[in-house]
Amino acid sequence: MSIDCNDRARWCELLITDTALFNAHRAKLPEDARLDLREADLSNLDLTEAKLGPCDLTGANLSGSRLPPYAIQGCRLVGTILHEARWARPADEEVVRQIQLVIEAPEAFNDHRGAAPPATLGEADFSGVVFGAVDLSGMHLMVSDFSGADLTACDLRGSSLDGSNLRGARLAGLDLFEVGLAHADLRGADLSQCRLSRARLDAVNASGTSFRGSAWASTRVSDAQLVGADFTGSRLGDGGFLASDLSRALFVEARLDRFELALCKLVGADFRGAALVDSSLRYSDVSGARFEGAGFDEAALDEVENRELASYD
Repeated sequence: MSIDCNDRARWCELLITDTALFNAHRAKLPEDARLDLREADLSNLDLTEAKLGPCDLTGANLSGSRLPPYAIQGCRLVGTILHEARWARPADEEVVRQIQLVIEAPEAFNDHRGAAPPATLGEADFSGVVFGAVDLSGMHLMVSDFSGADLTACDLRGSSLDGSNLRGARLAGLDLFEVGLAHADLRGADLSQCRLSRARLDAVNASGTSFRGSAWASTRVSDAQLVGADFTGSRLGDGGFLASDLSRALFVEARLDRFELALCKLVGADFRGAALVDSSLRYSDVSGARFEGAGFDEAALDEVENRELASYD
């Protein structure tokens, strides 16, 4: 019988008394299941053989313990105590130190990276963190968990968050110049008022994401899921969406300038009051789309599919 990942007492008991049995039960759970070890006292233990996988170690005490290689940096480390912990790999200690600085002491982290290049912090767990004014520009943060996090005070320019989980995250108002978000999960995130210039969003899942009032420049996106995404009042220029699903997306009062929506699914999309300047919806399906009050020349709708099923003035 498997143990629920939230049964903190049982997981702690196994870590303390029987690492092999802990590993056996851990193997029964999905690889991405996060164990709840918050506030656990795991001090002075030999954990080198423990297959921890994702864990929430918020407030946990691992002081003096021998730690497994590669494992701790993928855990949630808010307030985690690691005094005199013994590391299987010295590199792990430095990565974890920098993760904790990013979360708890942004000024100290900024000072550190001013003196030496920052570590690669990919696959880290920053879920739910309210970030301070931390400089994450140009950093490698791929496949990390930022779900529910507030990054509005961060500098993310040029950073790589490809493959990361940003579901429900707040990035409103940020300058996302050359930010990598390919294959990222942005569902339900807030990117309103963001500036996306030369950003990379291929294969992103941004369904239900708010891009209200955002400014796009020289950004081309392919194979994306943008169902119900909100671009109301946005300015999109010199780029486009290719072979992407924008069903029920909102482009109300948006301005598309030299912006192409090609081979896209625009079923039920709303372009009311939008301005399409030198832009094209070529080969896209506009069934049920709304164009009342939109400004565009006839060429914008050349070669679209199901043009007769859209609504116009």
